[in-house]
Amino acid sequence: MTKAGYKPTEEPQKPAPKKPNKRKKPRKKINTAALVSCIIFAVAVVIAAGLVSIWRYTQPYLNTFLPGCRLMGRALDGMSAQQASDLLGSLTKDRVRDWKASLYWGDQVFTLTAEDIALAVDERETLDPLWQVGRTGGMLSRFQTILQQRIQAKEAQLAVRTEEEPLDEMIADIERAVNQEPVNATVQMERGSATPFRFTDEAEGYRLNAAALRESILSAALALEPLEEEVKPEVLRPAVTRSALEKATVLRARVTATLGEGAAADNASLALSVMDGICLSPGSRWSFNETVGPRTQESGYVFAPEEAYGSMAEGVGGGVCQASTLLYRLALLADVKVEERHAAAYPTSYAEAGQEAAVSDQGLDLVLENQTDYPLWLRVRSWTDGDSKMAELQLIGEALPETIALESDVQEIPAPADPVYVRDREGRYALYTDEQVKVSDAQPGYRSVTKRIRMDGNGAERTRETISEDTYEAVPERIYIGAKER
Repeated sequence: MTKAGYKPTEEPQKPAPKKPNKRKKPRKKINTAALVSCIIFAVAVVIAAGLVSIWRYTQPYLNTFLPGCRLMGRALDGMSAQQASDLLGSLTKDRVRDWKASLYWGDQVFTLTAEDIALAVDERETLDPLWQVGRTGGMLSRFQTILQQRIQAKEAQLAVRTEEEPLDEMIADIERAVNQEPVNATVQMERGSATPFRFTDEAEGYRLNAAALRESILSAALALEPLEEEVKPEVLRPAVTRSALEKATVLRARVTATLGEGAAADNASLALSVMDGICLSPGSRWSFNETVGPRTQESGYVFAPEEAYGSMAEGVGGGVCQASTLLYRLALLADVKVEERHAAAYPTSYAEAGQEAAVSDQGLDLVLENQTDYPLWLRVRSWTDGDSKMAELQLIGEALPETIALESDVQEIPAPADPVYVRDREGRYALYTDEQVKVSDAQPGYRSVTKRIRMDGNGAERTRETISEDTYEAVPERIYIGAKER
């Protein structure tokens, strides 16, 4: 700008000179088709080389066993079928020929040979499964199978044939020789001997596990391995040993009694003599009536008085209830199960109320059961002390673990105050209607509770159990009145 404020016009700028354009060189064009062809050719060459390599690798095994095929630990790689057959024969011929099973039992020997069971190796079934490995599919599949075989070998399984009927026949022979039931020890008693018990020894039994033995022999045959061993059957132990029986023939319980004198004592003594030596087997029942039999004169029993409601009545076999009562008390003291027992109609003079056992060959019975694991033996001994007959009963068996006592709690029931009048139509006591005859006095009744007390070795009471609760009815005075008018 000038001093006068005048702004001169700017001079136009000269355009920059243009650079001369350079001429681009033309690019060379690539032949795509040729490149693709080269790649394809290279791949083809590689594939062809691979296939040739695979062909060369698999070609030796076209008619031989593949690698990894083994027979009884021997490699079959590259062997022909005939070579494998020859190898199988060489490995098994002697083993088949020499195979034998020998079983020993005591001094007996049971033998089974290869010839007995027609033992043979089936060549085709043994080798064919390995021969077929890699026989299916194309070359690549075969190649893959060969590679797998090299990693995981396959062992031929011997296909052995046998005839099993001779084997079963031998097993049956062994069973007949071995199988035996155990024999229990026994004990018998001889009456009248100072050492009455006679024992026999027990014997073990044996049972052959036929299925297991058969499997063992058959497995040995199929493996072509000879077998020689002792027969080892199951041992069967006897249920009863002599040692146990000897320990179970000790005194278990004992009772003694005075039978008295006269016919009643004779009848009781006769019944007791029949019971001497009786054995109650474990679990068995025993009946007084079945053992003693009917009380008849033909059996040796006689008329004798027996108690009835406080008075005496006569009958054949009177007094036998003394024998059953002794046996009942013995059973209670020996802790033997009483299945059947009947109280007397009225308390007796020979036993505490509640401790008697009434019997009758018309129905009332005393029945015992041996609930122990061993026999129970009854020993009876009779003797005379002055004019009286005495008796002792012993029960022999397994010893009791405690001492047993009996106790009866008896309560009296007052006798009826009023008499009972009976019309005597038979004229046994009174003939006329104005005649009265007292036949029996009034008798009180009783209630009895009998208990069994168990005590330890020191006499201390352990338990107390109620055995029976019996009621004996009070009896009124009996007066007979005649039936005829005067």
